[in-house]
Amino acid sequence: MQLNTPEYWNAKYTAWGPKGVHPDYFLFQYPLARLPETGAMLEVGGGSGDFLAQVARARPGLELFAFDMCPVAVEQSRARVPQAQYEVGLIPDARPFGGRRFDVVVAIEVVEHHTVEDATVFLACLRAQGERVILTFPRDRNPLPMHLVDYASPEQFEPVLGDETRPTTMETIPGHWIVEIGRAEPIPEIQEPGKRLR
Repeated sequence: MQLNTPEYWNAKYTAWGPKGVHPDYFLFQYPLARLPETGAMLEVGGGSGDFLAQVARARPGLELFAFDMCPVAVEQSRARVPQAQYEVGLIPDARPFGGRRFDVVVAIEVVEHHTVEDATVFLACLRAQGERVILTFPRDRNPLPMHLVDYASPEQFEPVLGDETRPTTMETIPGHWIVEIGRAEPIPEIQEPGKRLR
C-alpha cells in the first residue's frame, strides 16, 4: 500500500482504534499556548482529534473546524469533539470549507509526511486560509517510513515558506520544530529561543 494516502491512513486509524494515537502528547502544550481565546481555528491533518480535544477543553471560546484526508479518523474525531465542524478531503485538490479564512490554521506533525515540493504547495494552501499558521514537525531524524523529510535546520525548511512575507519564526521545542507565521506580538516564553525566518 502506498504511504500517506487516504487508504493508508484509514488502515492505520482503524488499527489504532478510537482512543487516538497521542491523547496526552507533551508536544501539544506548545501550539496550544499560541492559540487565541476566541475566533475560528482550522486544524488540517488532525487525525482522530488528539490535539482538537485538548483545544476544545482549553479554548472553549474558539470555533473549531477540522479537515483530514482520512474518513475513519474524521469519524473518530467527531465522536470525541462533536462541537467541531468536519470535512474530508485532500489538499491541494480541495480547499477546506470552501477556502474561507480562519483566525488560525494549525497542522501538528503533518509537514514531514510530504516531500519538500508537496509541503511547499500544502503550506501555500494553509497560508491562503489563515491569518496565522502554526506548524510542528520533528527536528530529529525519525526512522518511521511515513516520514518523508527531515528538517534538521531552519535553512532546510525555509524554501517551504515560498513567497511568505509575514513575520515567521521557527523555534525548537523538545525533539521538534514549531513554526509560526503571522504573529507580530511576542510569543509565550515556554521554549528555547528560535530564529526569525521572515
